[in-house]
Amino acid sequence: MFVKNECSQVKPRMSPCSTAYQILCFIEDSAARLKALQEAYRILEKGGTALFSFLSFNARTSSAVYSLYLTYLRILRSSIGSKRSLQYLPWLKHGGKINRAAFLDRAPYVYWYKLEEADRLLRAVNFEVVAVGSDFQLKQGNIHKSIETLIKEPIIKEPIAGMLYFVCKK
Repeated sequence: MFVKNECSQVKPRMSPCSTAYQILCFIEDSAARLKALQEAYRILEKGGTALFSFLSFNARTSSAVYSLYLTYLRILRSSIGSKRSLQYLPWLKHGGKINRAAFLDRAPYVYWYKLEEADRLLRAVNFEVVAVGSDFQLKQGNIHKSIETLIKEPIIKEPIAGMLYFVCKK
């Protein structure tokens, strides 16, 4: 959202309840991702709420099909001496079609977050995490207050499936 101030300059501002669309995963540099979170915190009004979504590496690793693909990528990267983290995955679809280059570990890449990593980064820039869950928890109507309760509280451990969602306050 943009608000014009009295000097007729355009000034960015996030309203008291704002959505930060899932764009952090498309920023390949970790320092730039941190800077984007810092900027989101800076422009959110005091007392405001923001919703962040992240691609979930935890969900990828728990899928049998993706586990095979991740094993293949790990072997491929090791054999060519690539230092790229396994959390950087090539797009499997590009331009609405299967991206065959993904099987050769070629760009474009997207960054997949671990649950604990996303939580740590949000807290590092001073967001207060007030709710967290994945697509699974949203569909069940069972959002958790913290990653600790998401991981440990349920008697039957709930899967982390699909996107990760964090509701944060400033």
